[in-house]
Amino acid sequence: MLLNPSFESNEAWELLGGYAPGYSWSRAHSGLRSMRLGLLAPYPAPVYSSVRQEVEIPSGVRSARVYFYYFLVSWPEDGDYLYLVLDRVSDGTRLRSERWIQRFQTWHLMSFDLLEYAGERVKLQIGVFNDGHGVTGVFLDDVELWVVE
Repeated sequence: MLLNPSFESNEAWELLGGYAPGYSWSRAHSGLRSMRLGLLAPYPAPVYSSVRQEVEIPSGVRSARVYFYYFLVSWPEDGDYLYLVLDRVSDGTRLRSERWIQRFQTWHLMSFDLLEYAGERVKLQIGVFNDGHGVTGVFLDDVELWVVE
């Protein structure tokens, strides 16, 4: 249901943040490209870096779940984290906010149940917060929303 889930073209995703995300050829879970979020070199101030896409979660579905893969590059351990937010398009209400960090340098599969938002048009945003005291970069790939009717 999401467009351009593997970031193989320059469409559908809105690139946001004080430290701009970018398409990357250096690491991909599938295909040729991924999206680089966050920092791969030191930066002296706190900064956000994220991508966002609008999607409608159909009403009347039995299941709605977002899945994505990410590869973390991070050092040293600090206050950096990854996040997912979901905002309602019609009025901007924040419906969901999640944050986490797993510091192993491998592809991680992450998923979140979105069934409670069936019938809503939402902005799905995935990003990285860097606190200015280290480096945390993420390669994001294969972002998919699966629904079962």
